[in-house]
Amino acid sequence: VAQWQGLVEELEITGARIASLDLGRLEWYGIVDDTLAIYSWMIGEQDIEWYHDVHCSFQTRKPLIEA
Repeated sequence: VAQWQGLVEELEITGARIASLDLGRLEWYGIVDDTLAIYSWMIGEQDIEWYHDVHCSFQTRKPLIEA
């Protein structure tokens, strides 16, 4: 557990956070169209291609390509 906590702390120093261990999902703040947003990435995705509004959930993700 201590080793896992250390890894989480190292990750969170970068500004990212583990949003879901089950799905292997990471999230961090960014800017989309001059508005604060949350970028998200999940295991199996090739690149960082999704974001959602800071007041919405992961289920409302939108593709960055359209942003």
